[in-house]
Amino acid sequence: MPADLLRRLADTGLLTPFPETYGGSGEQSAVTHALIAEELGYGDGGLALHVIGSFLAPLAVLTAGTSALAESLLPAYSANGGANAPSALALSEPACGLDVRQTLTTLRRDGSDFELSGLKRAVVHGQNSGLRIVLARLEGSAGVDGLRLVVLPENAAGVEATPEAAPLGLRAAPRARLRLHEVAIPPDAILGGADKGAEGAQQTLALVNILFGGLAVGISRAALEYAAEYARGRVQFERPISSYQAIAFMAAEMAMDLDAARLLIWRAAQAWDTGADALRLAERARMQAVKTTQRITIDAVQILGGAGFLQDHPVELWMRDAAALVALG
Repeated sequence: MPADLLRRLADTGLLTPFPETYGGSGEQSAVTHALIAEELGYGDGGLALHVIGSFLAPLAVLTAGTSALAESLLPAYSANGGANAPSALALSEPACGLDVRQTLTTLRRDGSDFELSGLKRAVVHGQNSGLRIVLARLEGSAGVDGLRLVVLPENAAGVEATPEAAPLGLRAAPRARLRLHEVAIPPDAILGGADKGAEGAQQTLALVNILFGGLAVGISRAALEYAAEYARGRVQFERPISSYQAIAFMAAEMAMDLDAARLLIWRAAQAWDTGADALRLAERARMQAVKTTQRITIDAVQILGGAGFLQDHPVELWMRDAAALVALG
């Protein structure tokens, strides 16, 4: 992420989308989040993930935590527009990927406190030692009702962060693995509390899915528009290739799939904004958006033919970014 670009983004307030009370630029609706994520993804998926990944943890505090916790954590993050304090929200695991219901990271009671153990992967900004929040399961619980979001104490013993190797796509967003071994967790570090934190965790997960789904839609739109413009200008046998039925039908299918994915994201975002249980809607919308992005970017490469595999054109980048979206937690 270029430093000057990060500074410009901070000046817009995009890195601090929470109330001015906590030093933010103003609270935003989930629909607004989806729109912003799409526009960022349209510009560059990797840079978009760098930006979105930096404010997921503060959004989790705002969504699932208490006002007292928000007052203690968010102002420090908001300083300098959030440009110097990337945070991390650790969700994905090697064994479960996007399926949070299979989360194996365990929060175990240890007297009046808790212990946290597990392994997280693909954690955007996970190598930073600032605000880091981990999705875990209360020991002995099952399903989404057992999920909790836990704030890692700063410089806590038992936390090992290892940067991941350069991925296939979305390379501008640094990712790490977090290995957690019996990390001591005080009760007030569990967002919403150990007994009542399930609802806040589920609402946070729904919002994360909406943001990542919006990012996917943005990449799809960029690939479709570029391929369509190329097809209009590429002449073969004295005709633009866009006039051939095979190309025209492919582009039409891409456009319909894109519209459908976007509407699913907006539907989930609207449900979130009204306070409804939006997790399943958001998960389905995100999965559909990711699958759509994979299809559209591959088709964009096909429309460009052999040129699609060259770095002279960005479609090969978007195809790799679409593949990398599947690995995000």
